[in-house]
Amino acid sequence: VWLGMGVHRMSVEWARIEPSPGSYDEAVLDRYRAELGALVDAGIQPMVTLLHFTLPCWLSDQGGVLHRDFPDRFRRYAHVVAQAMGDLCQLWITINEPTVLCAMGYLLGRWPPAQRRPAAAIAALHRLLLAHAAAYRCLHDVAHHRGVDFQVGIAHHFRAVHAFDDESALDRTAARIFDDVFNDGFSSNVAEGTQDFLGINYYSRDLIR
Repeated sequence: VWLGMGVHRMSVEWARIEPSPGSYDEAVLDRYRAELGALVDAGIQPMVTLLHFTLPCWLSDQGGVLHRDFPDRFRRYAHVVAQAMGDLCQLWITINEPTVLCAMGYLLGRWPPAQRRPAAAIAALHRLLLAHAAAYRCLHDVAHHRGVDFQVGIAHHFRAVHAFDDESALDRTAARIFDDVFNDGFSSNVAEGTQDFLGINYYSRDLIR
C-alpha cells in the first residue's frame, strides 16, 4: 500500500487447480484464497487472470486450445475459481494475450505445441474467443447469484506498428496487415457484450517492412 498500488493483478494456475479432468484441488484453491485475502486485508484490490499461456498437461495431450470442448472446459474451470474466490475478487481477466499465445504456439512454433500452421493459429484464436465469451457469461452468472458486481475482460498485447519506410507502399501495406491481424484479430472481434473492459499490455512499437 505504501507504494500507492491499489490493485494487484495475479494469475491462478489451471494445472494446479484441476490436475486431472474434473478433479479440483481444494488445498490449492485455499492457498489462492489466502493470497487474495492478504491483498484485501492490505487494502489492495485483486485482479485475477484465469489463463496466462499455460495449460494442464492432460488438456494439452488432448489437443489443448484446439480441442473441440476447450471453451466448455475453460468455462467449467472459470466457474470453480469464481465460486471459490468470488467473495474476494471482483476484477477478472479471462485470457492473457490470446494473440501472443496463438502466434507463439501455432504460427512461429516457439511455445508448445510448437506448430507452424497458420490455419491452426486462426482456429486457436477462434477457440480462445469462444472460451472467453463462455467464461465471461459464467463469471457474471456467479456474480449475479452472489449479489455482487464482477468486471470481466481480457489482457491484450498491443503493439504500435509503423511502416519502416513511409514512402514505401509495400511497407505501409505490411504494417496495416500486421496491425489488422495482431492488434485487431481478437480485441475487435470479441463476442458482442462480453467485455466490461479491455486490458492493454504495452511494451514497444514495431517498424514493419
